[in-house]
Amino acid sequence: MLDTDTKRRIDTARDILVGKVPDPKSQVEQITIALIYKFMDDMDAESEELGGKRKFFTGDYAR
Repeated sequence: MLDTDTKRRIDTARDILVGKVPDPKSQVEQITIALIYKFMDDMDAESEELGGKRKFFTGDYAR
């Protein structure tokens, strides 16, 4: 089982990521979407490093 320090860290991270959304399904959905966006940004960064161009976050979404 988790000790209190680890549980506190997980709860803090979850609060930062999803705020105070009470429904666990909604929390998982929001975290999944955030991970997808992070993966897309990583792919764009790798493309730029290899001399390519960004595909996902361009134009107004570049910020």
